[in-house]
Amino acid sequence: MNLEQQQNEQAEPELSFHLSNAFNELQAGARLLPDSDPRKTQLAALAGAVGAIREVE
Repeated sequence: MNLEQQQNEQAEPELSFHLSNAFNELQAGARLLPDSDPRKTQLAALAGAVGAIREVE
């Protein structure tokens, strides 16, 4: 195993942790906003994107 592979394997759990936190925070922020606020849709879309990355990862 080369150095790059070792670094990737070591970084994976931390990346997963941060992606999960980002996903949860974006969802929580979207829930706090009223339906009429356009930021609600934006936060929900960002949460969806982070969720998709989290699943691929």
